[in-house]
Amino acid sequence: MPLDAVGLVLLSAALHAGWNVLTKSSVDPKLFSLMTGLITVPLALAALAALPLEAIPPAAWGYMALSGVIHTLYIYALSAAYHGGEISYVYPIARSAPAFVPVLAWWAFGEAVSAPGWWGIAAVTAGLFLLQLEGPTLAQGVRGLGRFLRRPAAAWAFVTLGTVVAYSLVDKAGMVAMAGAAGLPQGLRALVYFLIMVSISSTLYAAVLWRQRGRISWGIWRGEWRQILLSTAGGLASYSLILH
Repeated sequence: MPLDAVGLVLLSAALHAGWNVLTKSSVDPKLFSLMTGLITVPLALAALAALPLEAIPPAAWGYMALSGVIHTLYIYALSAAYHGGEISYVYPIARSAPAFVPVLAWWAFGEAVSAPGWWGIAAVTAGLFLLQLEGPTLAQGVRGLGRFLRRPAAAWAFVTLGTVVAYSLVDKAGMVAMAGAAGLPQGLRALVYFLIMVSISSTLYAAVLWRQRGRISWGIWRGEWRQILLSTAGGLASYSLILH
């Protein structure tokens, strides 16, 4: 992988961790996630109105729609996991996708991973799960992890993991399809893909919460508007970098 791509991945990872901390710190992670999405939608519509969307190939639209549906489940699952679990447990499980994405990428796209690459993936993934252990001894640490895995938050963390694997593959295919959008500058294709996808997922997520709660309260905005704006910017930047 080129060094500039590695740098973008690391920058994206730092931004991603930041907005996850903000989500977990909210008094209502589900509603916090909804606010960040709803802020993005009007910005997306205003930006997209000035771009030649007809240049986007039909296949890319299909991938954006599918990714939007998967991201709806991702947002809900991640928010539910943070509602009942500590970020030190939830985040490593949810982000252990590197253990699974390369295998499926080999099957779906014919991508190859070198032997050192597999060792690196295994080491990072093992480290993520070792972070779950707590207590002065290994036995106590394993028991602590076992207690967490029996909680509902753990189930939602693993659902989040599944959605991360799924949307990673869909978005890779989507960005390949976006290469055919000749009327869009190359530097804007990832941003356009993200804005359309997040508009779909935010609208669907709002419908889910509305059905679940009966109404949507904006009271959280008064106390957490700074965190919501930071999280919105961090999500936009981190995922656009990964798509690019």
